[in-house]
Amino acid sequence: MAVKFNFKKTHNNLYEKQKFSNIYVLLILLSVEVSCLYYLALKVVAHKPFIFSTFIHWPLLIFTLLVPTLLLIIYNVIKLETIFNDDGIFFRWMPFKSRYSMIQWDAIREITLIDLKNKGSYWKFKKEYDKVDYMGGKIGLHILMKNGKKRLISTKKAEALNRILIRLAGKNYIESSVGERTDYKDD
Repeated sequence: MAVKFNFKKTHNNLYEKQKFSNIYVLLILLSVEVSCLYYLALKVVAHKPFIFSTFIHWPLLIFTLLVPTLLLIIYNVIKLETIFNDDGIFFRWMPFKSRYSMIQWDAIREITLIDLKNKGSYWKFKKEYDKVDYMGGKIGLHILMKNGKKRLISTKKAEALNRILIRLAGKNYIESSVGERTDYKDD
C-alpha cells in the first residue's frame, strides 16, 4: 500500500532542495561538449581533417551525444530533497526515486550537525557512515540510529536546520554551533 505524505510548509518543518553547484565541473563538462561539437563540425560540415582523422564521424557523434550531453543533463536534473517535520526526516534523490525515504524520530538515538570541511576530503571514502546522501556543501547531518546504523545527509541550510532540530529531535539532538552566524555584534 502506497503511503502519501502531505507536506505543508510551516514554521515547524524545513524543506531543502539541493542541486549540483560546482562551477568547475560544469565548465569541464561544457568544454568537453563544445570541443566534441567543434571537431564534429570540422569533420562533417567542413570536411577538414583534425587530430582524430582516422575516426569516422559516427563514433564521435555517438560519443558526443552520449557522454558529455548525458552528463550535462544529469548535472542539471539530479536533486536531493529533504524534509524535516514532526513525523521524521524524509529524503529522496530526484528523478531516481519518486517516493521519499523516511527516518522516524523514534528510530534516532543521536543526531548532530558536523563540519565536513574540517574533516578533509577523504571522509567520503572511509566507511565511517553506512549511507551517505551528499550533494556538496560543508555541513552534514550525522544520524546515529538505535539499530547502530549511521547516516550522513548533506545540508546547505545549517542555521535553519539547527533551529528546527532543537524543536523536533528533542533530547536526541546534540546542539551544534556549526553553520550559525558569528558576524553579529553583542550590544
